[in-house]
Amino acid sequence: MNRTDNNNTVGGSVPQRPFQSTLAQAPTGVSEGRNVTLSDESKPSLLHLSVDTHLQIIGCLRLRDIARLKQVSTYFREVIQEDNSLAKAWYRRFSSRHQFLLSTIVTSKDDDQLRCWMERFINDKDLIESLIQRRSSPHLPALLHFTNAERKSQFRAFKLATKTTISDDGLVNSACFSADVRHMVTASYNGTARIFGLESDGSWKPKVLILNCHSSCSASFSAHGRHLVVSTYNGTARIYSQEVDGSWERKAVIVHEDSVYSATFSPDGRYLVTISADGEARIYGLEADGAWVKKTVIFHQDHYVSATFSADGRYVTTVGRDHTAQIFGLEDDESWQPKAIIRHNTSVRSASFSADSRLVVTVSRDRNAKVHGREIDGLWQEQATLPNDLAVASARFSPDSRHVVTVGDDNLAKIYSQKDCGLWEEKGIISHNGSIQSLNFSADSCHVVTASADETAKIYSLKADGSWEEKQTVFHEDWVRLATFSPDSCHLVTASDDGMAKIYGLKVDGSWEEKATITHSGWVYSAAFSTDGRHVVTAGDDGAAKICGQMLDGTWLVKATISHDGYVRSATFSADGDYVVTVADNNWDHDGRRTVKITELWVEDEPLCEDICRLF
Repeated sequence: MNRTDNNNTVGGSVPQRPFQSTLAQAPTGVSEGRNVTLSDESKPSLLHLSVDTHLQIIGCLRLRDIARLKQVSTYFREVIQEDNSLAKAWYRRFSSRHQFLLSTIVTSKDDDQLRCWMERFINDKDLIESLIQRRSSPHLPALLHFTNAERKSQFRAFKLATKTTISDDGLVNSACFSADVRHMVTASYNGTARIFGLESDGSWKPKVLILNCHSSCSASFSAHGRHLVVSTYNGTARIYSQEVDGSWERKAVIVHEDSVYSATFSPDGRYLVTISADGEARIYGLEADGAWVKKTVIFHQDHYVSATFSADGRYVTTVGRDHTAQIFGLEDDESWQPKAIIRHNTSVRSASFSADSRLVVTVSRDRNAKVHGREIDGLWQEQATLPNDLAVASARFSPDSRHVVTVGDDNLAKIYSQKDCGLWEEKGIISHNGSIQSLNFSADSCHVVTASADETAKIYSLKADGSWEEKQTVFHEDWVRLATFSPDSCHLVTASDDGMAKIYGLKVDGSWEEKATITHSGWVYSAAFSTDGRHVVTAGDDGAAKICGQMLDGTWLVKATISHDGYVRSATFSADGDYVVTVADNNWDHDGRRTVKITELWVEDEPLCEDICRLF
C-alpha cells in the first residue's frame, strides 16, 4: 500500500527503471585492433532518461495524454500511479481560485470530520488513518477529490436520501452551503434566516434562527465558512461567527438609515462591505479578539448600486447613482483610503476587478466602458475607453486578466485584448438578434459563451493570432437564460425556457459537440456544474431537479431526480458534490410558501477499483 511521504507527494517512492542505460551492457567487439562499444539502438531514447526527468515531462502533459501514456508500459503505469500524476493533472485544470475552494473542503475539517468524509469513498480504515496523519501534504486535496470524482463516475445512478425538509411561510429567496460543507443557510422575504449544521451522523440539524422584523433579507457565508452576514431592507446587517464549540454568536450589528442592498465579505474573510440606499458604503474589519470594527465609510451623493472587493482583498470599488465609481485601498496600518474616482456622463451600471486585482472596468449608460489600471506607484490611471453604439449593460474580465468583454443594449458582445504595450484592442464581436442574457469566460480564458433571447448560445474561442472566432452555435426553441462552462473548461451547459439544458464538450481539435440534453416539461430556471465538473444539476418549473453525470467513458447520463410539489426555483451542489439544496414552491398555486430540501447523493458501498486503490 502506498502512503504519503515527506517529499510533498501523496504516494510512495517512484519505481526504479526496469533497465540499466549504461554502455557496459552494450555489445562490444574489436575492429582494426581497436575496442569498439556499440550503443543499443533498439531502446527508445525516452527510457534512457532519469525517473525525475520522466516525472517532469509527465507533469507538463494534459490529463488525457497521461492516461494514454499510462497504457504504454508497466513501467510508466507504475511511475504515474506512484506519483499520482493523474490526480495532479486533473487538479491543475482548475483555476487557483477553484483549487482554493477544493482545498478548503479538506483543510477546514478536523480529523473526525475528515474521517467521516473519506469513509464515503475509501473503504480501507487503515488507509484513512494514514492519510489523516499525513494531511499536511499539499497534494492531498487533489488526490481525495480526484478519487471521489472517479468513484462517482463509475455508477449510472445515485441513491437519494432526503436529509432535511424546511417549510417556510416567508417565501425563501435563497439557500446556500458554506464552502466547508458544514453549514447551510436560508434567507426569506419575511426577514427570517436559518442556519443548519451537518452532524457527525450525517443528519442536518437547525442551529440558529435569526429574525429581522419582517423585512426581506439575504444571507451569505465568508469564503472559509466561519462567518455569516444577514442583511435586510430594514437597514441592518448582522455578522455572526462560529465559536470553538461550534455555536454561532452575533458579533456586530451594522445600522444604516435606509435599506441595505448587499453585504459582501472580502475573499480572505477579514473584511465586510455593506451598501445602502442612504448613500453610504461601510467597511468593517475583523479584530484579533473576534470583534468586527468599522474601518471607514464611503459616501456617494445618491443611492448605491454595488460594492465589490478585489481578488486579493486589498481594494474595494463602489458604484453610486451619482455617475461615479470609487476605488478605496487597504493601507499597511489597516486603514482604507480613497485611491481613485471614475467619472461617467450618466449612471454607472457596474464596476468589477480583474482576477489579478490590477484592473477595474466600469460600464455606463453613456455608451462607454472604461478600463483603469493600477500603476507601480499605486495610483489608478485610465487605460482605455471602450465605446459602444448603445448603453453598455455589463463587462467582464477573463480569468487571466488579459481580455475583457462588454455587453451592450445593442445585442453585441465585444471582446477586447490587452497588447504588450498596455493598449486595448478590439479582437472579436459576438452578434445576437435578441438581448444577451448571460456571458461567461472559461476558467482557462480560451473560450467565451453568450446566451441570448434569440434562442441561441454562441461559443467563441481564442486563436493563435490573438483573434476570436465562433466555434459553435447552440440552438434552442425559446430564450436561453444562461450558459456557463465547467470549472475545468472542458464542458458547458445551457438552460432555456424551452425546457432543455444542453451539455457540450470540447473535442481535441478545438470544436464543441453535444454530449447530452436534460429535458424538463417547463422552463429550466438554472443549471450548474459541481465543483469537480463531472455533474450538472438543473432546476425546472415541472417540480424536478435533475442530476446528470459524466461516466468514465465520457458519456453523460441523468443519474437522479429530486422531486417537489411545485416549481423548483434553484438547485445547488455543495462544494464536495455530496449534497444538493433545492428551493421550491410548496404547490402550483404561487401562494407564497416554499420548501427547502437538502438531499444527499450516494452510491452503493463497494470496494474501490484497483486503479483507485493504487493511487494511495
